Amino acid sequence: MGRKLDIGVAAALMVISVAVFWESLSLPPAFYDPIGPAAFPRALSVTIFFLSILLIIKAFRSPSGKSIQTAQQPTYRPRSDLAVGAAILTGLYVLVLTFRLLSYGVITTAFLILFIMLMMPFGRKQVLIAIIIALIMGFGGGYIFTHVFYIDLP
Repeated sequence: MGRKLDIGVAAALMVISVAVFWESLSLPPAFYDPIGPAAFPRALSVTIFFLSILLIIKAFRSPSGKSIQTAQQPTYRPRSDLAVGAAILTGLYVLVLTFRLLSYGVITTAFLILFIMLMMPFGRKQVLIAIIIALIMGFGGGYIFTHVFYIDLP
């Protein structure tokens, strides 16, 4: 694996993103939806295209013959307990939303606080950061989904 593989993957992603964008042009406009069905595929394809360009630039800047993945050694150790905790939290989150036990904003905020605290080392600063991010994402995301995108949430 090396620079050629990185450039090849980026080129393949660019071709796929152009194809997705091209196909999204044929989607009919929505009558009652302000954004329409083509907005997400277009935004995603443009994002992937530009990230692929960045990957190609980074591949050319990396030392010769080294892949971007192997240029830096990871400084972490695999922890299966975090994966199990994340899976359990996500499963509980989906169950609570499915059975509509709590509102979207409340359960999303609680889920994000617990998830961030699971992934970060425990400390006073980390708890404050987790609460701020969770409140913004939980209640802010709920507001954006219901008042901007007009999506009904549980």
